[in-house]
Amino acid sequence: MEILRVEHLVKRFGGIVAVDDVSFTVKQHEILGVIGPNGAGKTTLFSLISGTEKPDAGKVYLNGEDITDTKPYHRALKGLVRTFQIVRPFKSLTVEQNLRAPLTVRGNKFNEEEAMALLRQLGLAAKRNTPTTLLTHGELKKLEVARGLIAKPRVLMLDEPFGGLTVAEIEEVTQVLREYVAEGGTLVIIEHRLRELMKLIQRALVMDQGKLIFEGAPADVARSDVVIKAYLGTNTVI
Repeated sequence: MEILRVEHLVKRFGGIVAVDDVSFTVKQHEILGVIGPNGAGKTTLFSLISGTEKPDAGKVYLNGEDITDTKPYHRALKGLVRTFQIVRPFKSLTVEQNLRAPLTVRGNKFNEEEAMALLRQLGLAAKRNTPTTLLTHGELKKLEVARGLIAKPRVLMLDEPFGGLTVAEIEEVTQVLREYVAEGGTLVIIEHRLRELMKLIQRALVMDQGKLIFEGAPADVARSDVVIKAYLGTNTVI
């Protein structure tokens, strides 16, 4: 069953076309990866889908409903949530208080048992009452994932959740994400840690210079001449 549809999205910044006529769909319970070289337009695409940027053309549908002109918080209330590559915690709050904040906005009751289970899985339980200003970069990245998951969104969009994490930390995050999908969630992930990402996703989209240049199975990404050329500027095998 389709849960997210993007139709012919376009976004220009002056003379630069950051997202150039991009269309795709995401099925419910799917794990979709979005990859591409730096500057390919991936984060801008996320911003268009989540509502923090307005498209110059195109449509976004969530569960069949046109949400193109809705505000970001309306999309969050409908179950479309994103995280950011550069983490944005509430610096004056503790780890637990950062988890409570999204639920307050959505009017959901805070379930302390579920929140602590999530923090334990991510190795953050001992930092429950710690201000976010005292967390390491890896801990902040894991908290960003936890904040995205806490309200149990229908679709969670993660922008480089593995960036700066150790292999062990990536395993923690990956396990939590698999459980989220097993319980009914849907994931769309931007990531440069391709080895780790390919183990998690079911389908990959590749962007380059604002365009969608590949869509298919993770195993086929490295075999695609157009993808190899986008990353290396040559047809040499990766």
